[in-house]
Amino acid sequence: MPLLSVDKMSGVYARCHLAGVRIFEIFLGHIIFLIGYNMVNTAVMLTVYHTFYWKPKGKVWLSFLLLNVEGLSGIMLSLLVICLTDNITQCTSFLIVYIIAMFSFTGYIWPTEAVWPPIKPLSHLVFPNTRISEAYRAVEFKQAGILHKEVVGSLVYSFFYVLLHAAVIWLLIRKKTSFSSL
Repeated sequence: MPLLSVDKMSGVYARCHLAGVRIFEIFLGHIIFLIGYNMVNTAVMLTVYHTFYWKPKGKVWLSFLLLNVEGLSGIMLSLLVICLTDNITQCTSFLIVYIIAMFSFTGYIWPTEAVWPPIKPLSHLVFPNTRISEAYRAVEFKQAGILHKEVVGSLVYSFFYVLLHAAVIWLLIRKKTSFSSL
């Protein structure tokens, strides 16, 4: 995300677009790079945890899948934030507030059962990570499989968010390019 934000603010993004590279290709290049980076990072993290700290109780491949789906939803959110903001200060400010709220209400610090009851529906609605963290706990502690209701629900909900963010990004890009071509 920072790379695309810096590209956008420094003019590299505009020069690529003027040189004939379509916006879709620029975003696709960043998405492919970030997905590859996320997969390598998750694999290394799980390997280190498995080797030194923790013996997995559930399926490691399902943990890997859940963490990568969570990473994909984060990638799409960051691309949406980049499309919405005009400079790196706005982008960073929004993401700091979002990350603090995400860590507070999605079950990363404490289980979602401990979240204040009026905030709980908002946590499930706004953050796809809430369902992923619940599914991850189900894999670890209940030895849940891919067809477990929490795992399926989290995967479907996260893919819905990815598609929603992709659609909003596409609409924003169409709107911005239609105004710039006038």
